[in-house]
Amino acid sequence: MSPYRKKFADTRFKIGFRNIKTAVSVGVCLLVFQLLGVSDGIQASITAIICMKSSLQNSLQTGLERVIGTVIGALIGMAALLLLLEAGSIYAVPIAIVSVVIIIYFCNVFKVQNSIIIGLVVFLMILVGEKTQTPLVYGIMRLIETIFGIAAAYLINLLFDPKILPFKKKTRKAPEIRGYKAGDIASIMSLWISSNIRMYPTVNPDFWHDTYEETRSHYLSQDTTLYLYEKGDEVLGFVCIQEGLKLDGPHVRMGHHWENVGTSLIQHVQRLYQSLSAEVPESSENYQEIFLEEGFSVTKESHSAVSDGNILTLEWSSKDN
Repeated sequence: MSPYRKKFADTRFKIGFRNIKTAVSVGVCLLVFQLLGVSDGIQASITAIICMKSSLQNSLQTGLERVIGTVIGALIGMAALLLLLEAGSIYAVPIAIVSVVIIIYFCNVFKVQNSIIIGLVVFLMILVGEKTQTPLVYGIMRLIETIFGIAAAYLINLLFDPKILPFKKKTRKAPEIRGYKAGDIASIMSLWISSNIRMYPTVNPDFWHDTYEETRSHYLSQDTTLYLYEKGDEVLGFVCIQEGLKLDGPHVRMGHHWENVGTSLIQHVQRLYQSLSAEVPESSENYQEIFLEEGFSVTKESHSAVSDGNILTLEWSSKDN
């Protein structure tokens, strides 16, 4: 098989449900607002893209958080517009800078850190968009459009939920997350090596092989708890909880979607533990996104001598969610 055909056959590059749901959500937003003739629907579409998640539960939770961020961004945006009318456009930049600080502050106060981006998007669209209405009316219209995008993402996710689609295959054994069993260590270590090689491309692979036995002994010690994602008779991923707090992983088999395996493992341990911390390479944005979508926040940045890159420490607590 040629390299190009092999790439297209790889499951990582196939069009999945999240891809389709996002496209449909954008189409609905554009169509509705263009038919109504009140807007081009761009802001609603942007909101739908930001809020679309891989599961219905994620989409609902994200939608509720985004509504709060949207209201904060809209209110600050309307206040900024009123200030500009009084002070003049010469103060636009200082007002924008102060407003951004205030929006981020209030998102932190209301514990909706994941809503910071959408709050800032709404604020900037209100501040710099073409205005043919008063600041109050204009801000309310942008707020309505953003909330429509949130609702569209949730409803499309509901309609495309694989659990209720008629063509779902029912003969396959459902995946399960379970604890460690005797004999699992070979699969776990294989996943650990391949996962770290992919996650830290600048590190010589020999490093992981040299630390193999040390890591194996650590995983088998009483200080760690292992959770495995198994489908059929195949282990597709695992996480390790160290000292009841530190999350190592998720380590996922190559070719399987993070949003299915990695997210499921993170959500599973979140149901079992009150607080968790994880270390993620700054260069792996996709890896970071998985944790941020599940409510983790970046609390520390440090340099790794092994990878010669920055490592982000992310923390999560059930009290903040």
